[in-house]
Amino acid sequence: MRRFVSILVPLLLVCGFDCVAARAGTIVIANRSPVRIAFQFREGENPPQDITLTSGELCSLSCKQPGKLAYANGDGAHEVPLDLNSVYGFIDTKGEVVLRGVALTSPASEKAAAQARVAKELSAANAVHPAGAGNPAAGNPSAVIPATNPAAPLPAATLPAAALPAGVVPKGAPKGGDEENAKKYLVIPIKVLVDDDETGSSHAWKGRIARRVQAANEIFEKQCRVKFEIVAYDTWVSDNRITDFNQSLAEFERKVKPEPARIAVGFTSQYALPMGHFHLGGTRGPMHPHVLVREWSQQINEPERLEVLIHELGHYMGAVHSPASDSSMRAILGDRQARAKDFRIGFDPINVLAMSMISEAMRVRDVHSLAELPMATQLRLNDIYTSIGAALPNDPTPDQYRQFLRYPQYIPSKKP
Repeated sequence: MRRFVSILVPLLLVCGFDCVAARAGTIVIANRSPVRIAFQFREGENPPQDITLTSGELCSLSCKQPGKLAYANGDGAHEVPLDLNSVYGFIDTKGEVVLRGVALTSPASEKAAAQARVAKELSAANAVHPAGAGNPAAGNPSAVIPATNPAAPLPAATLPAAALPAGVVPKGAPKGGDEENAKKYLVIPIKVLVDDDETGSSHAWKGRIARRVQAANEIFEKQCRVKFEIVAYDTWVSDNRITDFNQSLAEFERKVKPEPARIAVGFTSQYALPMGHFHLGGTRGPMHPHVLVREWSQQINEPERLEVLIHELGHYMGAVHSPASDSSMRAILGDRQARAKDFRIGFDPINVLAMSMISEAMRVRDVHSLAELPMATQLRLNDIYTSIGAALPNDPTPDQYRQFLRYPQYIPSKKP
């Protein structure tokens, strides 16, 4: 079992606009300019949406088909075609705000090998399910190979995290079992546990963690249309002799079963945090059924504990470490950013795209690993992880997540 343990994290709120109850793809738009941006977005032939992003905001659009974005600057009116499963950013260039696509690509040789493998498997699929006979992708390469961005590209590492304005929170949180909400949100059941070193009463710790999970949901629901729903509470006895976090995670996995939920999220108060760099939370990778976080320490406060939880749930949803210094997915945290009154916890837009794509796939099929995702989704995730890995050559996480993909065949990234 590969090891995926992360440290402290920050997160962000995004403004999410659902095009319809769509499941096909995602378009992420970020405003990196210093000014407020108003634009119109149109999905196919649907009526246009008027959207406004303040400086630093982003929105995640769930769409069934590619769209067009219309905006104006000093050079006049512009209309830009937008591909599904892509990231775009408004930037200030020479005093004018323009929209640019973010370059998310894999090496050409790897792309060619992947497409050859996909073509071979599609041929096999056609033999079993001819086109029009239960195989919608057969004979339709566009359903398998994602298109490229039409706008001039930006380096993947340049987009920072973004956030909703202060005081703006998601509304209409879905309730488990509600058919209409099930169309909009992926509801993931979780079991919450504390160990025997928890000092609070059962009522106290359940309320404290429930509020934290709700705060996390206010972010995930808007960014990637996911809600984590607590379906059970429990406790476990942790070994007081263990002082290493990796060993604590392994012990938690041995002793705790996630049922009746999909994920077991444990909060351990077993030992105090040391000084210096240390693990505040960890999991083994995407869709792994166990997440463990450290609960008590004089060195972190409630906003920082929220960041830890969101970071680890982000890893569960397929997010990797980010080069954006204000992203919840940055690798080394504990810098007290979350304590600042003007700091907005949030994800970077590239990880928002990855999580949104995965959640869209999980909504329509029972997926328990990246290798079970549709081929087109895996190929695009490979682009994302490869691009982030190039910006973080010394961080193993993007390359490790690529190893979970079935398409394309894993090729180790070349390090400088």
